[in-house]
Amino acid sequence: TVLCTAVYFTSYLSRINLAAVMVELIQSGFAQKQTVALALTLSLITYGTGQVLCGWLGDRFKPQNVIFVGFLLTASMNLGVTFLEASTLLPILWAINGFAQACMWPPLQAILTVRLSEKEYSRACAWVIQGGAFGTIFVYTCSPLLILLGSFRTVFAFCGAVALVIGLIWKVFYTRWFEKETSC
Repeated sequence: TVLCTAVYFTSYLSRINLAAVMVELIQSGFAQKQTVALALTLSLITYGTGQVLCGWLGDRFKPQNVIFVGFLLTASMNLGVTFLEASTLLPILWAINGFAQACMWPPLQAILTVRLSEKEYSRACAWVIQGGAFGTIFVYTCSPLLILLGSFRTVFAFCGAVALVIGLIWKVFYTRWFEKETSC
């Protein structure tokens, strides 16, 4: 449950950070409102359509691997924003990030469903969903501080680094603890 909660916390952290810093992106002159709006819209579209595709992928492949791929993609897209010199590619990176985020929830649900009893599942889902709420609070609370310490790039670098670390922890610990026991 703790590991799954960390996954969901990190997915929120690395997904809504663009919305959390959009004013800074615009005020700093890095991006125009239309570019940020397009990036956020494309992210929502790829996230929504990706939910169906990633649910299917989670049924065809090991769901823990689909989640790991999601972590690698979201870390790459967040770190990619850090190195953008112009906002031209922002909508493309954030569209890919939306899909990366879709790699998290459907496979995570499959894992929780298979691994836990009905009572454990209900309790675990409550914790996991709280992870998303805490991720939202964290990104909106810490973004101004990270901007103050550096710039909007610092926010993306931080979120990308967290996604990479949690993704690696996911891969190592999930494999070590569970993979040998069941197919999920």
